[in-house]
Amino acid sequence: MNHYRRALHVIGGGEFGGAEQHIIQLLSLLPRYGYIGRVVCFYEAEFSERLRKQGIEVEVLAHGRFDLRLLTSLKQIFMKEQPDIIHTHGVKANFFSRLAARKLPIPLVTTIHSILRYDYQNQLAFFVASNMEKRTRGLNNQFIAISRSIEDTLLFEGVPNEKISLVHHGIDFDLYASGQGDKLREELALPKEAYLIGVVSRLVEAKGIEYVLQAMPTILRDQPSAHLVIVGAGPYEQTLKKMSVELSIQDHVHFLGFRKDIPDCLHSFQCFVSGSLSEGLGLNVLEAMAASIPVVVTGVGGILDFVEDEVNGLLVPLRSSTDIAIKILTLMQNDQLAQQLTEQAVKRVKTDFSLDSMGRKTADVYQKIISKNKRK
Repeated sequence: MNHYRRALHVIGGGEFGGAEQHIIQLLSLLPRYGYIGRVVCFYEAEFSERLRKQGIEVEVLAHGRFDLRLLTSLKQIFMKEQPDIIHTHGVKANFFSRLAARKLPIPLVTTIHSILRYDYQNQLAFFVASNMEKRTRGLNNQFIAISRSIEDTLLFEGVPNEKISLVHHGIDFDLYASGQGDKLREELALPKEAYLIGVVSRLVEAKGIEYVLQAMPTILRDQPSAHLVIVGAGPYEQTLKKMSVELSIQDHVHFLGFRKDIPDCLHSFQCFVSGSLSEGLGLNVLEAMAASIPVVVTGVGGILDFVEDEVNGLLVPLRSSTDIAIKILTLMQNDQLAQQLTEQAVKRVKTDFSLDSMGRKTADVYQKIISKNKRK
């Protein structure tokens, strides 16, 4: 094993979302390119459990939310392990890792998974997080942006172009290309003629699910067979359930909560919709496209890196329940269009958003930083 270089990933890990899934996939891929990785996180939760199940080494620093012992613990780990590179994810991990590594000869890279202003509803929380992030960015060797919109944001915020590398997240295409198509229909006891409109998302305000709900009365007036199936959990769940009752559509809206069988869920849908107000990349949209499900999505953030309107998906403006309804009805009434969109979508995802491409490009970033660091 001594011919492998070592990458140490640091992340909060209190929830299991796109960043956590990305780390698991990335660390499974990197040995192909000469790197082995382990993870340091701050919470004992689903993420740390999944790492262990995957055979990925993880150390949990179970200190308080902003316990300064994190700084000491991280510095001790960095000094003891002397990894070839430190790779951080998320404001808290970025902040403490940058301070802990600032006097060490170990290069540090941060992946920016999202745009901060959309991550925090509370203005004070946003102010604190934004300052933690921006005041320590000068300690970084490199940033990985997962979409062109994030790359543009970093440039706007003053990060030098030479310090930014664009590396799209990849997905396991084969995993999402197959699935049990009638699973949810049977589970929900829906008739064969029911048309399932799918949402897969964290239930938070920034995902714009309320606009999908508001589109349903229009859809149901024209197509009473429509059912909206919402897969995911989050703090906005009760608000959305209350809204479905207020709109008198509760018999056609199904909240399934957190699920681990996402490929089967996707293959149960006739179309996929995202009304999101912001996306770092939009992995859920990529997964739906890989599953050959036509997508109706807002053209935000990284989604524009891979969805072309009326080529491989249908784009709608922000906060427009009217446009969401129109585009979904268009798909319901035009099977040929749906098929054309999905054929092009599958080609796009398979060609440009594979896991292997993500692993190779990340390893290239590591090599670039390590080589530059050695020359100093």
